[in-house]
Amino acid sequence: SSLYPNIICTRNVSPDVIRCDCHSDRDDVPGLGYSICDDRGYLVDVLQPIIDARDEIKAAIRHEKERDDPDEDRLAELEGRSGALKWILVACFGYQGFSNAKFGRIECHEAINAFAREILLTAKQRLEAGGWRVVHGIVDSIWVTPDPDVDDEDREDLGMLATEITERVEIRLEHEAHYDWVAFVPQRESDAGALTKYFGKVAGDDDFKVRGIEARQRSTPRFIEDVQRDCLDQLDATRSPDAVLNSLQDAIKRLHAGTVPVEQLVERNRVSKPLEGYTQNTQNVAALKRAREQDLAIRPGQDIEYVVVDDEKSSRERVALAHEEIKSYDASYYETQLVRAVESVLAPLGWDRTEVQQQLARTREPELTDF
Repeated sequence: SSLYPNIICTRNVSPDVIRCDCHSDRDDVPGLGYSICDDRGYLVDVLQPIIDARDEIKAAIRHEKERDDPDEDRLAELEGRSGALKWILVACFGYQGFSNAKFGRIECHEAINAFAREILLTAKQRLEAGGWRVVHGIVDSIWVTPDPDVDDEDREDLGMLATEITERVEIRLEHEAHYDWVAFVPQRESDAGALTKYFGKVAGDDDFKVRGIEARQRSTPRFIEDVQRDCLDQLDATRSPDAVLNSLQDAIKRLHAGTVPVEQLVERNRVSKPLEGYTQNTQNVAALKRAREQDLAIRPGQDIEYVVVDDEKSSRERVALAHEEIKSYDASYYETQLVRAVESVLAPLGWDRTEVQQQLARTREPELTDF
């Protein structure tokens, strides 16, 4: 729970106390040999109240969810407050590695990562000793499955193991969920699993938990998200790539038939700089030019929404802003986005985009335009 901020507080990692002269002979940071002074660092004083406040909010969220009739508005408020505090905590860690940070220090960033590696290894070793096989680990999360070489009666309870690991590392390890199945998406152009892309079916839940894939990304059009989630349903129900490809094929047909409502194809992207700061003719740039033409001020940090109407163009005619009257869209562009989204679903089964496209070509009916 809040691993990096809790490392800062439980290990006293702070710019004013790391690699202190008064304890230079000590090796307090595993693998790095850095010392940490016994005096309490200022960063601990800054973060501990935020951690405590977020823990209270998370406890309130759990309590609300356990009620027979949870108040959804109350839950949304609590989730929003928890998320705001989370990003403050995350930013405090990242700030330590920022080269121009006035109150940061790179040794703190290195020390936090070193402690995190040690904690993950400690958890891994104890879980394996308790009869579990580690499937994957990502920074502050670890997935396990029963070790087939260990008898069920000899396997230790995960809740008990989590409690023991919590006491050992002094940071709470939460047994978050039990999955019927989970898939880790390989990196594109590589067989290695991506660090932050996965999807799975939580036991007893009707929905999927997704991280990193298109359905989770805020820029993804609703149509692409809906198709990808339908593909997840098909995969869960059939375990068959063919069923997933059938869903993709149907979606592509609807795209080219022009029956997909344009409001379901709106992309939303955040503007990172003024129009003059861009050097490439991206879709964002086309949208910003179109907005300027209409005297609409879109500033860095704000979102801009548009539909791609002709991706072959490089001018402002490439897109139409979401509020405009849009009569058509670039079906080929959105087909490419669909194939990419379905690739994420099938990649854990060994499929790549080329194979998806080849399979589509085998099953697609030729049209007059093909000749």
